[in-house]
Amino acid sequence: MLASIRRHLGMPLLAKELTEQAARRRTYVIRFLYAALLFAAGLFIVYGRGSSGGVARLGQGQEMFFQIDLLQNLAILIVLSATCAGAFAGEKERESLSLLLLTTIPRTMIVLQKLLSRVIPMLSFVVLSFPLLATAYSFGGVQTDQFYQSLVSLVVMTVFIGSISIMCSTYCRTTLEAFVATYLCLLGRPLLELPLLFTLKRLLTNSLWERVEHVLGGVDSVVFQWVRLLVYSYLAFLLACSFLYQRAFVPPKNLLLTAFRKVDAVFNAMNSVTGGVVLVKDGDPYPDADPIAWRETAKRSLGTFRYLFRILVLIELPILVVSQGIRVDMVRSESSMSVLLYCLWIIAVVLTAIHSASVISTERSRQTLDVLLVSPIDGREILSRKLSGVRRLFWTLMVPFTTVFLFQHWFHGAWTDLRYLILCFGSVFTVLPLVMWSGMAIGLTSRSQMQAIMKLLGILAVVILSGPLLNYVLNLMRWDSPMLERLALMTPGSAVQYLESRFFARGESDFMWVRFWGLAGVVLCYGIAAVVLRRRVLASADQMLGRVRDGGSLIRDLGEGEPAVEMKPAVG
Repeated sequence: MLASIRRHLGMPLLAKELTEQAARRRTYVIRFLYAALLFAAGLFIVYGRGSSGGVARLGQGQEMFFQIDLLQNLAILIVLSATCAGAFAGEKERESLSLLLLTTIPRTMIVLQKLLSRVIPMLSFVVLSFPLLATAYSFGGVQTDQFYQSLVSLVVMTVFIGSISIMCSTYCRTTLEAFVATYLCLLGRPLLELPLLFTLKRLLTNSLWERVEHVLGGVDSVVFQWVRLLVYSYLAFLLACSFLYQRAFVPPKNLLLTAFRKVDAVFNAMNSVTGGVVLVKDGDPYPDADPIAWRETAKRSLGTFRYLFRILVLIELPILVVSQGIRVDMVRSESSMSVLLYCLWIIAVVLTAIHSASVISTERSRQTLDVLLVSPIDGREILSRKLSGVRRLFWTLMVPFTTVFLFQHWFHGAWTDLRYLILCFGSVFTVLPLVMWSGMAIGLTSRSQMQAIMKLLGILAVVILSGPLLNYVLNLMRWDSPMLERLALMTPGSAVQYLESRFFARGESDFMWVRFWGLAGVVLCYGIAAVVLRRRVLASADQMLGRVRDGGSLIRDLGEGEPAVEMKPAVG
């Protein structure tokens, strides 16, 4: 097949991309996981209704059909955006895009072949949902036209999301920026359509606009949606062709740090009125004793004190507003503080995961890791100092966590009962370090920042959501299984939810000591896992960083004028 593509269609880049994907073991692992999750969720939608027999589900196929279709669209959005984001941005990070541009392939064909190399594998994933849609169709309630329209819509949506992602990949410098820009473009599409329609209405006369509305009203809404998405796909393709040369050699830039610096310029201009008063300085502007930690805490957007303080204000302000509202108006439900706590947990886990996973993977993708490894510093020290900015972020996040925990403890009148505070602070001091060292371990074994972040966030999503999902399945199927309930409680998501919803619940104010020691055991397991993972990562730091030869000798540069020596790596 690949030889036929190369011979008849003249698409060598497409054949190369498909050949490389077929040779990777990761391709088949992702395909298996995708199919397993899709069919597990699809079969649960079809058969997990709690009905006793198949006859009772006849005529209910329409709801199942729409849920499976929505599930497949969400899968396309997540998977295709991640794979297309690195099509050109990954080439920029590896400094290999210039070699591609030196070929005689026109830029339109380069973009087209890169797009097809991502869309074709995704279409094979889309085909996996056809049996599930057919199963839901067999239960009745779904018309034949709806079935075929859904199949075409999935293909059109694949082309549309792939085109938007390719456009963002040609514009952005890094894969992570392209991934985020894709979602921003998809979210901002409705906001762009309204001004376009308003401008078109102003440009056309009333009679001509009425004729356009009449023509659009006579077209099937589904067909019109397909045409609109294909037009957007074509425009995105043209923009990608334009950005390919214009943005090919854009220097690396931290967008968050750039935004913070622009805010700094505004604040500095406003501060001139007060005489240039500086309350807190960032620290020593020169890296004297610890250059690695200085770089992480003075040159990173999530490590500098003033930038972390602004993030703290954005997180802490809603908590203070809600807490004051609950304190003044006792009729208002106190569950709003619990919702804020869940949101705070999500923000803390995501920020910690992204920052820790990017510590080493960013150095590797920017080809600056070799410069760091020639320094006469032990691998353990390198990793510890590289996490200085993550530790600062951790202590910054402890402020809103402390605010919520103390407010809940005070609001519910638990003056002498410290079990809630012990469990809450214990969960923060164990879960977030576990996420931090997990991100470090995954970042050490990943080739790019995007790959490390997606791996870590995927693992965290499965681990955190598996408990609530298991509880939902048990309640839906009306199964009474104490062992499965305890197993679900072992996950961080279920443990936090159970503690927040059951500790101060009416009728359970005594909160049995058995439950306390059970949750304490779960928190202790997280702490032990974090300590064990930290020891393993630090013990194998030099091996993961690539400073050890095949024979097991550690290469260390002693500095200028001194010969390099070989020594055995330290154990433990």
